[in-house]
Amino acid sequence: MNTAITPLRAVTLAVLQVFADTLAGRAPASRGRALSAVKPLLAFVHHLGYLAFDVGATVAVPPVKGTLAVCILDEAAAHRLLALGADPAQRRPAPPAPRRWPARL
Repeated sequence: MNTAITPLRAVTLAVLQVFADTLAGRAPASRGRALSAVKPLLAFVHHLGYLAFDVGATVAVPPVKGTLAVCILDEAAAHRLLALGADPAQRRPAPPAPRRWPARL
């Protein structure tokens, strides 16, 4: 993996595609988040006139599967929680929930 830092003025479509290719081993949401962070930066510096072209406009961000249903309890799980009652001795500490950040488009 090439970790060389490219100056902002030297960023081209090829450089951006190589960056996108380096994200191939990551989860689709992580790839989308990284590309979604870079694209507005490139659009902004193009708007300022620092770049002649908005090279980020041609790069597609991979679609992210909605995972909201994973966070919602089903009816049986809700009944189990209610059956535990308010007695702290009956409750086990829940494992920490993974952080889920909303996808930005």
